[in-house]
Amino acid sequence: HTGALARENDAVFDSAIRQAGAIRAQNLDEFFDFAKAFSFLSVPEGDRLAIITLSGGEGVMATDACEINGLKLAHLSNKTYHKLKGIFPSWEIPLNPFDAGVCMEFHLANLEVFFDTLSAIPEDKNVNCAIMQMPPDFLHLQTLREKSSGKTEHPLSEKNVELILKMKENGKPFAMWCTSMDRQEMELVELIESCRLPVFQSSERAVKAFAEMARYSRRLRIAKRAN
Repeated sequence: HTGALARENDAVFDSAIRQAGAIRAQNLDEFFDFAKAFSFLSVPEGDRLAIITLSGGEGVMATDACEINGLKLAHLSNKTYHKLKGIFPSWEIPLNPFDAGVCMEFHLANLEVFFDTLSAIPEDKNVNCAIMQMPPDFLHLQTLREKSSGKTEHPLSEKNVELILKMKENGKPFAMWCTSMDRQEMELVELIESCRLPVFQSSERAVKAFAEMARYSRRLRIAKRAN
């Protein structure tokens, strides 16, 4: 047993894992989260994270998780600000974490434009990776959108996935986290993950997985310079 071999010295075991270049998970949740993140995504080129949230409270929790796990909040450029300005409410809002929920309320009739604009965040030159909260009751929002436009050619679930996948077109690591975890959302999550976009059960778990990827990426860069 590894505990007996290390004489129950966790520091020894942790050091051995790091020297081997492996990644240590502290529990089964981390094990499967890390496996999913590394399987679906390329490692980020840095530790600057962008957070897209649907509520202020979720944004605070994601920001706290960012600081606790060693990631930095990315400072978005003026170019990104001016693009996002097009979907702002009638007042200024912070860019990171970005409250997409209040913006979405004013753009239900044209979610394609909304997501096209929102994709400026992961595309920003100062962003290495990004996470986004699943929009609550997304199927209902999409139904409103279809009714307002009079178009119903595509199944709602397929349109939802198409909109979300726009966020990862630039190739940077991008993931989402769940909002309600009800049956409808889980069906959408299954479709999204079939397109190799990971969805985590909370922002904290998403941030922790990205932090581990950033640390691994940093070790790779150090090793490459040493060689």
